Parts: sequence; C-alpha cells; structure tokens
Amino acid sequence: MPFGPTVLVRYGDTAIGCIAYAALQVGISLSYTALRYYLAARAGSGRSQALLSLIQLAGFAISIPVALANVQAAYALWLGGFVVARLMDGWTRHSAP
Repeated sequence: MPFGPTVLVRYGDTAIGCIAYAALQVGISLSYTALRYYLAARAGSGRSQALLSLIQLAGFAISIPVALANVQAAYALWLGGFVVARLMDGWTRHSAP
C-alpha cells in the first residue's frame, strides 16, 4: 500500500496523521499545479484552468492547522476543496464560448 493512504488508514483519527497526509497532498498539488501551469503556457491556452488546482491545494493547506483543533473539520476542508474546484471547473467550462 502506498505511503499516503497507509498513514491515513493507520493514523487518520489523529492530528499528526491528518497533518502528514495533508502535507503530502500539498506537495503533490504544488507539483501538479506547476505542471498544469507550464503546459497551459506552452499551449497558449488559458491559465485559469491550471489555476483551479490551487483550490484543492488550499483545502489541504488550510486543513493542516485546523487538524490540531478538529480532525473531522480538516477532513471537511479536503472535501470542500474538491467540491468547490469541481463546481468552478464546470462553471468555467459552461461559460466558455
């Protein structure tokens, strides 16, 4: 089993496990955002689509200090980041000419 899910399964009910997983996801999201931004710039397409991944990154980054107070609220931020990013992605695709 990969490292991230293993940490979450074994220690997901603790603040440290939640923070470790969120920090891993922030690192992955930063790499993914940089790659999307680079490819969008090379293709000459809009960078707004590439920047949508920052919303998910923000959900994980904000959850790190929140996990110290409430692990369940940190999980809600993860879910919220995904939902908001998907809604904004659908909205930008729908409003595009």
